[in-house]
Amino acid sequence: MEYRVLTGLDVEDFKRIAIGHFCDAVYIASKAETEDQVVLMLTLEPLVPPCFKSQVFDDVWLMEYARFAEQGYSMGVYNDDHRLIGIALAEKRERSKTLWVWELHVDKEYNRQGIGRTLMDEMAHLASNNGFDRLAIRIQNTNVAAVKFCRAIGLAIEAVDLSSLTNSQSADGDVMIYMKRKLP
Repeated sequence: MEYRVLTGLDVEDFKRIAIGHFCDAVYIASKAETEDQVVLMLTLEPLVPPCFKSQVFDDVWLMEYARFAEQGYSMGVYNDDHRLIGIALAEKRERSKTLWVWELHVDKEYNRQGIGRTLMDEMAHLASNNGFDRLAIRIQNTNVAAVKFCRAIGLAIEAVDLSSLTNSQSADGDVMIYMKRKLP
C-alpha cells in the first residue's frame, strides 16, 4: 500500500469510498445551564433499530474538498492496483496552527486492517513537519465507531456543537463532536 499527499481530488473515487456509516449507538448531547455553570454531556446510548447513515455531498462541498486537496495537506491510500482505498481530506488553519481533517474514509473492503490508524499517523507527521501544533477532526454523534477510533489514536473530545447540523440531511438531535490531538 502507498500513502501519499494529494495534489487534487478525484471526486468519483472519493464518493466511492465515502459512503456513510453504520449506527448501532449514538452519543446523546444534553446541556444544563445556570447562571454559574454550564454543563455539556454526551451519553452513549444504543440505537434501536440500528441504521446506516448515507453520506451525500453537494457540489459546494465537493468543490471545497477539491480545494483542500490542492493545499497539499490531504492524503490518499492506494492499493497495489493504484486504486484509492483510503482518504483524509484536511484544511490548514494557519492562525490556530491546526490541521483540520474534514473527511476520513477507508474503503469498506479494507476496514479493520490498520489503514485508518496509519493514515492518521501520516497526517500527524505531515502536520507536525509543516509547523502545525494540532490535528483536529469533527465527527457526527451517530458515528460512534469513528469517535472510539479517534480516542484510541490519541484524539480527545474538546467541543460539541449542538447546532451545526441543521440542514435537511440531519435528524433532530444530531450534533458534531470536535476532537483534537496536540502534536510533538
